[in-house]
Amino acid sequence: MLLDGKIVAKAIKDQVQKEVAALRDYKKPTPGLAVILIGNDPASEVYVGHKIKACQELGIESFPHKLPQDTSEETVLALIRKLNQDSKVHGILVQMPVSKHIDYTKILDTLHPLKDVDGLTPTNIGLGWSGRPRSLPC
Repeated sequence: MLLDGKIVAKAIKDQVQKEVAALRDYKKPTPGLAVILIGNDPASEVYVGHKIKACQELGIESFPHKLPQDTSEETVLALIRKLNQDSKVHGILVQMPVSKHIDYTKILDTLHPLKDVDGLTPTNIGLGWSGRPRSLPC
């Protein structure tokens, strides 16, 4: 049997769109995704652009943060801490790769596990390995 990925993707998008609309109907907060992109890697820019476009199509708020390649590690960590506290942000995606001068483990240690959309924080990795994933990354 041949699986048509476009049909499956459309079904998933249709379901998510309905769920987001239902949240709005019940006066619940609109889901929000913050994306942090450091530098100007062309492939990363395309990927992030697709995420922002998908959010728009699904009715999800997007909060893109494009930072220069030379942004300091502390500036990135401060942004993550701020987004962790922002009630409009329900998920955070830090686009890889990050600049070489930034310690990715510090990013994972700073990112709140409940907002970790890639499931890469130590807590989420542990839950996944124990067979109890909180959520499944794409």
